Amino acid sequence: MKNTLLVLSTAAQSPKAIDVAFERVRTQGGKLIILFIVDQAMTTSIFDRLEGNMAMGDQPGQEVQEALVREYQRQGEQQLSEIVARAEQAGMATETVFKAGDFAEQCIQIIREYDIAAAVVTRSRRSQLSRFIFGSPIKRIQDNVSCDFEIVDLD
Repeated sequence: MKNTLLVLSTAAQSPKAIDVAFERVRTQGGKLIILFIVDQAMTTSIFDRLEGNMAMGDQPGQEVQEALVREYQRQGEQQLSEIVARAEQAGMATETVFKAGDFAEQCIQIIREYDIAAAVVTRSRRSQLSRFIFGSPIKRIQDNVSCDFEIVDLD
């Protein structure tokens, strides 16, 4: 079976990526696996910026970070249910996966676990220099799995 993975995250999402994944399932068949990742790097970055602008003790700071993760989780679950409803209307078999952690590690794990033939991911616009200096999660994924990739650049 040629499963297609649609990767959504707190860092980058594009409605076009959803359309690309749907079209792939329509033409190639298989199941649509929809992965939502609460990207730990993003939540940590936001928290670090907030913490730098406010005086927070350990406990209140931890509570703020946990609240941020819960809100992203709520938004992710809502988005997953909307996409599943749309896919079911189109007659597609779906499965949802919700993860929190490192974006690339979570993608690699799911691609291997679900025998993914193609992954559809959204990429934030960054310069080649930025990708070189800070690395590219998508490149890291591509270097560690053998599925096809359809990359949708965030406008």
